[in-house]
Amino acid sequence: MTYPVVWIVIVASQIALAGLTLVLAVLRRDRQAQRPVTVGRGEATNPSTWQASAFEGWPTTATGGTTEGATTIGRVPPTNAGGSSRVTGEFAAVSLGGLVDTQGPIRSVGARGEGRRVTPTALIDPEALLTALRAVVTRDIMYEQIVSALDRVPLDQRVLFVKMLRNESWMHRALEESTSRFWWRRLAAARLLAIVGDARDRTDMRRLIGDTHPAVQSVGTTCLLRYADNDLISQVLDGLTTRTPAVQAYQVNVLRQRDALVVPLLLKRIRADAPPAKLNAYIDVARALDSRDCFERVASLSIHQNAEVRIAVARALRNSRSEMSVIKLLSMLRDTDWRVRAQAARGLGLMHDERAVKELSRAITDPAWWVRFRAGLSLAMLGEAGRAALEDARTLPDRFGSDMAIFVSGLSDASIAELAADV
Repeated sequence: MTYPVVWIVIVASQIALAGLTLVLAVLRRDRQAQRPVTVGRGEATNPSTWQASAFEGWPTTATGGTTEGATTIGRVPPTNAGGSSRVTGEFAAVSLGGLVDTQGPIRSVGARGEGRRVTPTALIDPEALLTALRAVVTRDIMYEQIVSALDRVPLDQRVLFVKMLRNESWMHRALEESTSRFWWRRLAAARLLAIVGDARDRTDMRRLIGDTHPAVQSVGTTCLLRYADNDLISQVLDGLTTRTPAVQAYQVNVLRQRDALVVPLLLKRIRADAPPAKLNAYIDVARALDSRDCFERVASLSIHQNAEVRIAVARALRNSRSEMSVIKLLSMLRDTDWRVRAQAARGLGLMHDERAVKELSRAITDPAWWVRFRAGLSLAMLGEAGRAALEDARTLPDRFGSDMAIFVSGLSDASIAELAADV
């Protein structure tokens, strides 16, 4: 085949592919347009207007099979010409018929992120709701069906409803997806476990927390809010250094909500002979927990031989706001590493303790620019005494210190607060 012919074949195939893509897009748009959704009483909308669910972004809707009739949980099935709903394939949903009274306000949310109010359903007896759910539950939309169902169960009966759900055979089959080779199936199983998980699911929770996919790791950690023990907490703590920053931040937030279990395990791990990388992660958890015992253990590492650990200690102590923390930060203001001194200066300003004015006045002449900058900002945050020290520093014989004092003195209060913000 000659060179020009090859080019002609390539161009022709690209044109054909573009045409096929255009046709498929038109067909998809037409298909969506033929799927009206009835929200509440007579309010028609399109699936493209579904809003983001408060539960992980899955679409959940409360709709009627007709504009005046039954309530549907999950995605809305297509409607026939007469307006009555039918349950088919992907759009299978839970039709609750006359079990509920569609009076009063309730949240309806879906996939797009907008927030709005729709006509809600009244609370339902758990057994009646489970019977309706059992009839048409669909694997692909099971999570949003269950979340919508939970919204309709009285608060004092939700524990009973969850136990009933966990014992359903279809729920067992769904939870077995935790071993699927597809990450989205494992993710779906993790989301369900976050609702119905208990002690019998420990093995599955361990597997999901240690999954290779970040999304599954995060949702798997959410299961700890449903059930947690020392082994599961330890798995999360010891795996923090292997997680991406986003997953690590999410896991720390979950651990903070399980502080009664986390604190004793964390105290055993915060010790000088621990690997520096792990120790830094443990210190970050201690900072989030805001535990006095943990802060005291962290403070003992202020003279650790590893500079990265001392930096983490200085960051954590500024959250403590205790007498011990002020003393430790004042001593760390004389550390040999400029990064530690900068973090200590920053912390002293955020703690608003005027006893730090003298040391910060000395630090504004530090050889490192960042230390001088943080010391100047902190002085500006320490009330009249700090402002007076900053004014005196403008006439220092040290040119770098006086320049920094002049620079900070010219900043507005809003600028100082923004620059010193604890982020």
